[in-house]
This record gives sequence, structure tokens and C-alpha cells, in this order.
Amino acid sequence: MVKEFSIQHRQVFIGEVVETYVDEEYVVEKEGRKMISDMGKLDLVIYSLDNRYYRIGDIIGTGYLEGRKIKHK
Repeated sequence: MVKEFSIQHRQVFIGEVVETYVDEEYVVEKEGRKMISDMGKLDLVIYSLDNRYYRIGDIIGTGYLEGRKIKHK
């Protein structure tokens, strides 16, 4: 465990992911690296502090590219 703290009446644990698993049907090789072919096909679910489960939704942007659209003064 990396960190533990309380929010309202809940105990929150922050950990380090050291290994993950995925069915081979979702994996492709691109430029010599194995990657997930389409995150949407995984149908991921997250649990939130409001005691509800959510599905991960639509793509809203690409890391390191969205900031380039902002014009600096």
C-alpha cells in the first residue's frame, strides 16, 4: 500500500499497480509493443465514493495533444 486516508466516513487506499491481465483478444502489437486494441471493448467499470458503479464512457481527448489547442497569451 502506498497511502491510506479517510474521506467522510470512508477509508481510501491508494496502491501501486504492479501487474495487470487482459484476454489476448483485446491485445494488438504496434511498433513492437503490445497494446490494448480498443479500450471501449473492455467495458470497464469503476466504483465511486458515492457508492455507485460507473462505466467508462466516450473518448474525450488525447494525452499531450489537448493542451496544444490552448492558446497562450
